[in-house]
Amino acid sequence: MKTNKLRYSFAPGIEKLAVKDEKMVREQIFSSLGLKTSSEYCRKKQGMLDIRKSDYDAITSIFERFGVAEKDVWRIY
Repeated sequence: MKTNKLRYSFAPGIEKLAVKDEKMVREQIFSSLGLKTSSEYCRKKQGMLDIRKSDYDAITSIFERFGVAEKDVWRIY
């Protein structure tokens, strides 16, 4: 039986940020997820397949520090 896998995109959260905060959030996500390249970041931003709970919590926490509520950070599809 096939199970549906979900993708988690934090692109909506980026859209809610003030322009001055975007670079800092990006840097914190790079550090938190251990990303090395911009292409890795872009792939994660557009949709991570079955995200780890620790990554979900870390990204949510980063956005909350900049005033973006959890419900506004994620698009799950």
